[in-house]
Amino acid sequence: MSERADTLAAIGDSRSWFETSASRNAHQTLEQASLVAGTAAKFDALLNSVEGNKTPTSIELQRYIDRGKELARIRAYVIPTAELATEAHEAVADMHNWSVPATVVEDLVRNVVPLVEGDEPHARAALRSLFETYDYWDTYVEIHARTMRWYAIVMLFFMMVTLAGGVILLYGTHVYSGVFCAGVAGALLSIIAKMPPLMGVGETNSYQLRIFSRLGIGVAASLIGMGLLCADVITIKLPAGSVAQLLNVDETAPASSSPARNGGSGSSDAEPASVEPRDGGVAALGDAATPVDGRVAGSGSPQTLTNVSSMQCVAGTACTDRQRKKHLPQSTVLILMALAMLFAFSERALASFEDAVFPRVAVPKVSKVPAPKDPGSGSAAQASTLPPADVARDGGSSPGGGTTVTGGASVTDIPPTA
Repeated sequence: MSERADTLAAIGDSRSWFETSASRNAHQTLEQASLVAGTAAKFDALLNSVEGNKTPTSIELQRYIDRGKELARIRAYVIPTAELATEAHEAVADMHNWSVPATVVEDLVRNVVPLVEGDEPHARAALRSLFETYDYWDTYVEIHARTMRWYAIVMLFFMMVTLAGGVILLYGTHVYSGVFCAGVAGALLSIIAKMPPLMGVGETNSYQLRIFSRLGIGVAASLIGMGLLCADVITIKLPAGSVAQLLNVDETAPASSSPARNGGSGSSDAEPASVEPRDGGVAALGDAATPVDGRVAGSGSPQTLTNVSSMQCVAGTACTDRQRKKHLPQSTVLILMALAMLFAFSERALASFEDAVFPRVAVPKVSKVPAPKDPGSGSAAQASTLPPADVARDGGSSPGGGTTVTGGASVTDIPPTA
């Protein structure tokens, strides 16, 4: 019901524009008066059509609105002649305020406005064409704003979801999933921060494809960047150490034992300690305790335990800091989220990674030595073409044992005498 009311209101606005423009012309010709009466009758018929259609579709209602604007454009033929140029400049100014692409506005100013300022028959036709362009962009601006608003709301929602998910996953030591979510959040942030202004129809239709393209590139850049940081291919100065140290990615490294209680120092290569039973007590090992007979509850054989600070690791195996902890530190989570989102946000990340992995080798330019024009002339020129090691100064000896003569018409290597 509201759509029908909006359609009737839009048609009423179009009729009001036409009637207002016609009322300003106090000296209408017979042809103009007939045109005004005929257009008013067409408006009445259009309103009756809308009211008679009990179940109109959205497409039909839009057609009614477009028909009303088409009838309103006839006002170009009844506007007073002295006001034609003013109407044209006002229409162009409105489109400029709507941020219509500058190429469109410049084309109208250069090609259409001068026609409106010319002879009356051509001026009215040019003004009607300008009104048609004006109505098109009036509708398109509203559609574009509504579409971009919907895109921004959807992307903002998914950005908040992936942002929260990345923090939760990284805190729970799910590094791969957490970095992926952080990359998605960073790519979406980049898209939202660079929402395009009013564009043409073709650019708007391709914008959705560019969204998915930018999202994929951002996620890939985030994963590649974090991988290169872990491999120390690229380095970022962090107070807490490298990213590899933060993540403790060396899963095969044995856990370091705690310092000896008697003043000795612990060793990371220490062998697992075996538990020896004591009378009526338990053997303490780190923060863990085992029964006095050295057996794990429910088993009948002695069990060797690793000297670690918790019981999360399987007995007799090495475990890392991340395995011994259920959660990553909060500072580590924030650092990883910031780095992953930054890689996804930057559009220059992939190019920087390529230069870091495959550095460009500068090929030295080899200067070409010009050949002598005449072998029999210019001894100095010929002497300059020889390698430095083969040219002796002031008639000295060459490396081959001969004497290089540079004072004659040619350079001759005289062999040594016996």
